[in-house]
Amino acid sequence: MTLVFRFTVYYQYEILIGFLSFLCCAIVFSTGGGEASGGDRLKKITKGDTLRLFLAGVLLGAAALISPRVLVLILLFGIALYMQGKTIRFIKAFPVFLTGILLVLAPWTARNYRCFGELILTTSNGEINLYIGNNPSSTGGYCTLNEEFHPDLLPYQSGEWIGGAAKYIRTHPWRTIGRSFKKGMLFWNPHYGDRVVLLLAFVVGWIRIKRKGVRSGSPGLFWIALYPFMFMAVHMIFFVQPRYFLPALPAVSVIAGAGIGGWKPKYLKKSHM
Repeated sequence: MTLVFRFTVYYQYEILIGFLSFLCCAIVFSTGGGEASGGDRLKKITKGDTLRLFLAGVLLGAAALISPRVLVLILLFGIALYMQGKTIRFIKAFPVFLTGILLVLAPWTARNYRCFGELILTTSNGEINLYIGNNPSSTGGYCTLNEEFHPDLLPYQSGEWIGGAAKYIRTHPWRTIGRSFKKGMLFWNPHYGDRVVLLLAFVVGWIRIKRKGVRSGSPGLFWIALYPFMFMAVHMIFFVQPRYFLPALPAVSVIAGAGIGGWKPKYLKKSHM
């Protein structure tokens, strides 16, 4: 894709967080086998399951040091693990995943607290970006702050930036909802011609999958289906640029591949970790 071969610093780190994020999901949800089977799989997690969950958490924690937006996948993991094994399995599996994330983020959080006296889990400029996406002059994309509207604040005054965005959202709820819907649509905007082909194949892929009688909630498909929409949801709150689609590209490409080459439902009949 044209987006992938745009050699700028921003595009390179979008590719990296997309790789790490998709890899951590694939390690957990695309690996079958294990020491238990049948109903026993719903009651306990094996050593292999524990290792995969912990490794996935470490990978997501590493990706979060590059861009905290990947932490939205914690919700994806929680929902997917619950759907696979209900309450018992979720209670046993989810903390292992969170432990892997915390192992990476805890030292950085401690460092931030020691240096700045604030509890900052990871480094980001998300507070200013939240205001950029939610202020009287916001457009849905990145824009330079209008001096007439933005508060006289320094970049590191996180709470004040969040407060300004929250005030705007409370004051203009319907305008915020309408703009968020617009940003959700812009997230899928082809922008480059080759992405038109990809998105057409993506739509055809869903049609072929549904014709096979595969449910969207099937263990092997659910996380792939939800993955790009989790990233879309983040940018509906903040703002959208073409490069932000890159982390969603792996999952979109899987469905697009089904549109081109078909989908084998036998894989989805297995109950994978």
